[in-house]
Amino acid sequence: MYIACLVLFAQVSCNSNITPVAPTRTANLIETATLPTTAPTQSVRNRIYRGLDSYNEKHAFEVTFDEQIWAFVEKDEGGRDGVLQSREIKNCWIWLSAGPLGAELLHNISLASGEWKVSRVQPSILMYSQDYKNLAFIFGISLPKPYVQNELSACLQQSEDVLKTFRVVEKT
Repeated sequence: MYIACLVLFAQVSCNSNITPVAPTRTANLIETATLPTTAPTQSVRNRIYRGLDSYNEKHAFEVTFDEQIWAFVEKDEGGRDGVLQSREIKNCWIWLSAGPLGAELLHNISLASGEWKVSRVQPSILMYSQDYKNLAFIFGISLPKPYVQNELSACLQQSEDVLKTFRVVEKT
């Protein structure tokens, strides 16, 4: 049996039922080298982020995000690689390369990109996962306030808008 521990927000969470994950490689942004620290002036400025699955890195994925809403951070203060941070909502971000976390399954949700499992990791941290073949793509979402079921906050709506663009792509 393996014991996996994950440091998340300066708290240690250990779970003996988690299979260890291979370290993720930093994924890249398509069509841009760096993001500006201030929001662009155009009405919509979409960028594509391409990452790898959290398990064996055999499958790639893409999500599209609006640079006016999200700033891409290569590595955040918590040591997480590949994070979209909201430009307007404090403590609202999406971890694009999350691994499996001990979490309470809340419900399933159908987004344009398919069926997602929504789980609560902590009161204000959700995990969205989508099964694909023999693995899952996993994203962490941090909310500014604790999650309340059936309440769609602006942060959660904007995060789900990004997940709606999720698609598996051929690894290059």
